[in-house]
Amino acid sequence: MIGVLMFEKSKIKMSFMFLREVHLGDLSKHAWQFHTVHVCVGLIALFLSSQIFIPLEPVPITLQSVGVMLVAFSLPPKAAIHTIISYVLLGAMGLPLFGGFSGGMAVLAGHTGGYLIGFIPAVYVMSKAKTFLDMSSSWKIFVNCVLGSLCIYSFGVTWLAYHLGSFDKAIVAGLMPFIFPGLIKAGLLSLSLCYIHRDLDKEGA
Repeated sequence: MIGVLMFEKSKIKMSFMFLREVHLGDLSKHAWQFHTVHVCVGLIALFLSSQIFIPLEPVPITLQSVGVMLVAFSLPPKAAIHTIISYVLLGAMGLPLFGGFSGGMAVLAGHTGGYLIGFIPAVYVMSKAKTFLDMSSSWKIFVNCVLGSLCIYSFGVTWLAYHLGSFDKAIVAGLMPFIFPGLIKAGLLSLSLCYIHRDLDKEGA
């Protein structure tokens, strides 16, 4: 387990180093190339995180939210928003990008569709919030994660209530089981990103 965590940490660090180097390029001349790279990297991260899940009903526990937060934190705001919109649209068109290699309008119209739609405002809010909730403080990153999660669950639970016919049932099935795992994921992500950010700053000094 320790080896897996170290491997994941090294992958996140490499991604941050890559994105930082991209920002140092000639953006006025090659802006669209860098933007495309950002979006593609973000789509890959979202796709991979979507395939790691615990198959609960009616809503599974996945690492999708972690992928969404990584996109919001590591990409420029415009690229982050374009990435999440592309992810939802491509998945809706039938590409197997969602959890369990699923895709199509049936997924968006199903029980989990609200959570997927909620990813879009979550990335927008987190991208805006990171301008004053900087990456050097783990608690500020955690607060930003909570803001993003509130967006996701607001849309997700509302849509689930439509399917279940009861808002109370939607809260019990689509929110309560995810509070503790969500806080754990947000806490671990906050500590990891803060550590990596400081580590990269030391290397760049």
